[in-house]
Amino acid sequence: MYRGDAVREHAVKAVTLAVLAAFAVPAWAQSTQQLDPITVTATRTPLPQSQALADLTILTRADIERAQAIDIAELLRTVTGVEIARNGGPGQVTSVFLRGGESNHTLILIDGARLNPATAGGAALQNLSPELIERIEVLKGPRATLYGSDAIAGVINIITRAPDGTSIGGSLRGGSLGTREATLHSSFAGADHGIGLQAQTAHSDGIAPCAFGGPDRGYDRNSFAVNAGGKAGRAEYDARFFHAEGNTEYVDFCDPGFGNQPLDQDFRNQVAQLNARLSLTGIWHTELSLRRMVDDIRQQQANYLGQKDRVRTVRPSADWHHTLDFGPTYRLSGGLRYARESVDALSYGTPIEEDRDIWSAYLQQEWNRGPHRTLLAAAFTDHDAFGSQWTWNAEYGWSLTDRIRVGAAAGTAFRAPDATDRFGFGGNPDLDSERATNVEMFWQQSIGQTQSLRLSVFQSNVDDLIAVVFDPAAPADDPSFGFHAVNIDRYRNRGLELDYTARAGRWAFNAGGIAQDPEDRSSGEALLRRARRSAHFSALYRIGRDEAGIEVLAQGRRPDVDAQSGAATESGGYTLLNLVSRLQFARAWSLQARIDNALDKDYQTAAGFAQPGRTAYLTLRYSN
Repeated sequence: MYRGDAVREHAVKAVTLAVLAAFAVPAWAQSTQQLDPITVTATRTPLPQSQALADLTILTRADIERAQAIDIAELLRTVTGVEIARNGGPGQVTSVFLRGGESNHTLILIDGARLNPATAGGAALQNLSPELIERIEVLKGPRATLYGSDAIAGVINIITRAPDGTSIGGSLRGGSLGTREATLHSSFAGADHGIGLQAQTAHSDGIAPCAFGGPDRGYDRNSFAVNAGGKAGRAEYDARFFHAEGNTEYVDFCDPGFGNQPLDQDFRNQVAQLNARLSLTGIWHTELSLRRMVDDIRQQQANYLGQKDRVRTVRPSADWHHTLDFGPTYRLSGGLRYARESVDALSYGTPIEEDRDIWSAYLQQEWNRGPHRTLLAAAFTDHDAFGSQWTWNAEYGWSLTDRIRVGAAAGTAFRAPDATDRFGFGGNPDLDSERATNVEMFWQQSIGQTQSLRLSVFQSNVDDLIAVVFDPAAPADDPSFGFHAVNIDRYRNRGLELDYTARAGRWAFNAGGIAQDPEDRSSGEALLRRARRSAHFSALYRIGRDEAGIEVLAQGRRPDVDAQSGAATESGGYTLLNLVSRLQFARAWSLQARIDNALDKDYQTAAGFAQPGRTAYLTLRYSN
């Protein structure tokens, strides 16, 4: 190992040890009571985060504003167990790996609506603006019982800003890489009705995606969201609309001899939904949600066949949810889901047109008695792509004292083969679903009024992973040249996670780390682009409404595939230092600054693809 790599590995260990050292923090943290945010993702019903048995991280609106992130993926870097791989700079294709899972094993939601496309890859987090978001809930572990396919490693629920009183505001941002952003938001709300509007336009010149150089490739993005709702008697209703569109520049291949040609594509991500809730009796509550999701990408240059590639998913869906709430000791919930996925795609001469129907029925019970809390859930899904599937979750928590809780959880999940798996290049319409089983034990503790920690030990097993393999016996006229998708691979990940938070007067601390062993059980090799060790630490100092802080991100070495040759390689570990500050210079005006990669480290999150060096940004914000 080179000396620089050893230093980076030690940095990862040092940040992890800093988390453990937090146990030595004395009783200085007794002055400020931490709030207990409400989550809707863990059980699909409002629940204080401290009562959720699942491992859950919530990024609040204050966290989002402080981060000044360019997209949702950048926000998630400080969530323990989340790893980001980006094929270049801002706006380039981005993958999220949660607890060592595949990038398409994390389900992305917007206000509870599925965002994952029905084609290859995960949701396009690089297209989503944080300025339109109220909070993000990251739930780790399987949740197919409540949300269906793809919720193997976990669920990331992105919740847009709801109307809150009467206010108006906006922000202007500029900085490195030719970054320019302008945002407006407004809210008009009375006692029973309200509407909120947000809009943003953003531009970045970007950087050269390939590590060896080339043309800079950036993006233009326009986003807006509308959230309106009200109540009348026992009924509540809301309508939500999220829309992001723009153009992303990139290159075809990172090869200095063949490729690195500038290309661009238009994208559109859209979610529209209507929700109605009604209290039928004092204990019986029902909610009907009607949704429509669109994921659309249009290539602007013709391929070698003279065709312009495209990928489009349209998913209308309906969800009828019921809750029987028998007070603080027992709650029963369940419902029916239906979705119709339509795919229209063309990729290098291979057209894909598919419509498929998905039906699900699910039932969940929550039981509390004294120090004990349990959750049991089961679901049946009938899917056109592979048939039927049963999934379940079982969770138990025991409060040893009023500050210590231990527990265990187990569950199953699946990922249905997407349209590309079945009908794309080398596709196989007879594929089975990928199936997962997860077990976890945890220790959760409050120390005084302002410190908390959670220690989780987990194991995930996924079977029947879909892979494209070469068949040397394929006939000469095989349109896929012998390459075919099959259910062949399997992986296992064992790991330990630790999260710690503390407040001490004007100081706030957050730290976390994961040690894991994501392994391909077919070959015994480590999974690509996933580190065995990663950690983060942040410290924030506040004086009134002014604040300044540091953020440290450390990640170990990761196996990968070279972007040019396709040969196996390894990406070096890295440690990044980021700085943030905020100056409230008037009642409604503030100025924020952020320096990313302050030490100007040269690093990669995907082998062969460059990442920005030191960058700096200023944000002028008005909120009234």
